[in-house]
Amino acid sequence: MYVKFLPTLPELAALIAARPAALDPVTGQAIVLTDPLVVRRLADLSGELYLEYAEDDPVSDSGLSWSSLTVSVGGSGSPRPVAEAPREPAPWEGTPVSEPTHPPGISIDNGYHQATLTHHPGRLAAVLWLRDARPGEQATVPPLLDTGHAVASLELPLHWPADATVEYLHPQIIDTVRAAMATVDGPMLVGGHSFGATLALYALAHVPELRGAIVHSGCYNRTLTPTGWQHEKRHLWQAPDIYRAFSAIEFAHKLDRPVLLAHGTNDTNPATAPEQSVELYRAIVANGGTARLLLLPGAGHAFYYAEHTAFLSIEHRDWIERWTR
Repeated sequence: MYVKFLPTLPELAALIAARPAALDPVTGQAIVLTDPLVVRRLADLSGELYLEYAEDDPVSDSGLSWSSLTVSVGGSGSPRPVAEAPREPAPWEGTPVSEPTHPPGISIDNGYHQATLTHHPGRLAAVLWLRDARPGEQATVPPLLDTGHAVASLELPLHWPADATVEYLHPQIIDTVRAAMATVDGPMLVGGHSFGATLALYALAHVPELRGAIVHSGCYNRTLTPTGWQHEKRHLWQAPDIYRAFSAIEFAHKLDRPVLLAHGTNDTNPATAPEQSVELYRAIVANGGTARLLLLPGAGHAFYYAEHTAFLSIEHRDWIERWTR
């Protein structure tokens, strides 16, 4: 629904090029090993530094290709091309894997498709993380695992025909959420990202047992996407009830338990500008509810920067512990 312009290598280099260097433990000085490069991977290769870096490639879809070289960590000699990359160890090598506390996946029938619930064990007080999924799509690893609290990841494929009504969609969401909650002990929050954030707030408004919500990068006013969105292909004027039902700002008065909103200031997704979270925060507070708004400088639709993820880890954990006591 929109055009994406990929940056050129010089544009990328201006943002993220780095000079790989080695620290001399005796002098404490950094030994610069190469010119500035856009680096994808660093690894040890028989006592030398192996690295993969970007080069211009007008033929490829991204305009980039990846080359590799090795260089002495002592700074002697010139970097040399290398044909064979070092093998990346499997994540389980050297680390004993404990037996899972819960089954790897629980199938829940939502009336039309099979939703998949995956338990990630942790401390009591859990988050039910909702993700809008396609039927049969492989489960993904949810965020919030770094909080130390249990996370139940619900992959929820919706059956959304061209003539869908609110009454048709409501039980697919709410009955499935309730079935997922029945598998978890203790207090629970609900959460989601993007359209999953919409589903999470819809659940919060209709399931009073939920203690609160954590939502990322959502679209909370569907009248701002009047020509269609996600599964809905009708225009606002053809299906106004659907647009209102899935606009959290329309039911902000029902969000009477605490909501944590996180949004990147550089979210360029046309449907999820950061103003969406700002306006929902205002709507919740104006209706006497409790909300906290986190605007992450420079972040896009998803959160990748280490500073942001470290900050969010603390905010998520504090929010869970504060509102599930």
